[in-house]
This record gives sequence, C-alpha cells and structure tokens, in this order.
Amino acid sequence: MLSSQDVNYTALHGACYNGSLASLSKLLAVPKVEVNERNSWGNTPIMVAISWGKTEAVRLMAAVAGVDLDAKDTE
Repeated sequence: MLSSQDVNYTALHGACYNGSLASLSKLLAVPKVEVNERNSWGNTPIMVAISWGKTEAVRLMAAVAGVDLDAKDTE
C-alpha cells in the first residue's frame, strides 16, 4: 500500500479528492499554502478535484489567487 508520502499527496490534494469544503477552506487559509504542489503523477490539487468530479472544490480552488488553471500533468 502506498502512503501519502510515496505519491507526494498533500492535505490539500486529499481535501480536493474528498470534496471536503470545510477542510479545503481551512487549508487555503494557511499562510503560504502551496496551492500548486504536484503529486507523483504531476497533479495539482485542483487537477485532483477536476478528475474526481468535485465541482464545488474546483470552484473554491479556482477562486484562489495563484492557482494555476493552465497546469498540465505528466501525461
């Protein structure tokens, strides 16, 4: 079983994957949170939210200054 460290999966990735808006809001309030951190597959948190159909998480992330909406994954 892979751990979150094996795939460079951050708490922000997890909140986007789960669509947890409360957690996502709290994480986004942390000063200097890395909103464009990539996991081992090259996915940013917003890309995870998009991939898993978490529409509200996508909207919340898209409203954050600095989120790269043009990012591409490794594929």
